[in-house]
Amino acid sequence: MDNPEEKPIKPPVTIRAMRSSDIEAVTAMLNLPGFRHGTLRLPYQSVEETRKRFETMPQGNVSIVAEFDGVPVGDAYLMRLQGRRSHAASIGMGVPTISPEKASAAR
Repeated sequence: MDNPEEKPIKPPVTIRAMRSSDIEAVTAMLNLPGFRHGTLRLPYQSVEETRKRFETMPQGNVSIVAEFDGVPVGDAYLMRLQGRRSHAASIGMGVPTISPEKASAAR
């Protein structure tokens, strides 16, 4: 940025650690049909269930969100296995699907 009047370009999506303040927005996202379709998840998850999962996450596990305009639009986690399998981990990631019409209208 050679020109002091230039403003830095903000990336459209920010990846960051999940916060307790994200729990309601993440729960709403988890309950979208386009998020759950094709998974073995139950059809509804309460805010309390999401909060419990977040607050009881074992040390060494990581939960992140993708944020767009201050709103979580995706999530991912790394869950380290225990005992003899502590060298391995499980990865989960979710992004709700939307129709091309809604995607272009959001731009």
